[in-house]
Amino acid sequence: AKCLPILLFQTEACPMLSRDKQSLEFAMTRLFMKIFRTGSASIVVECQRSFNFIPIKLQISIRTAKFL
Repeated sequence: AKCLPILLFQTEACPMLSRDKQSLEFAMTRLFMKIFRTGSASIVVECQRSFNFIPIKLQISIRTAKFL
């Protein structure tokens, strides 16, 4: 929760391509895989839901809407 704002810093002001968003999403998924020591995407999704983690693409959209 503390590192995510740093990772998303200024994403609302910069136009991002969908591949950039996918790259950030991949990095966060891999981070969750390392934290929970799993290789299963379904377990990662369940952990993200349990911790109320909003997907990166949605977070960027929310931040952009607030910025504008």
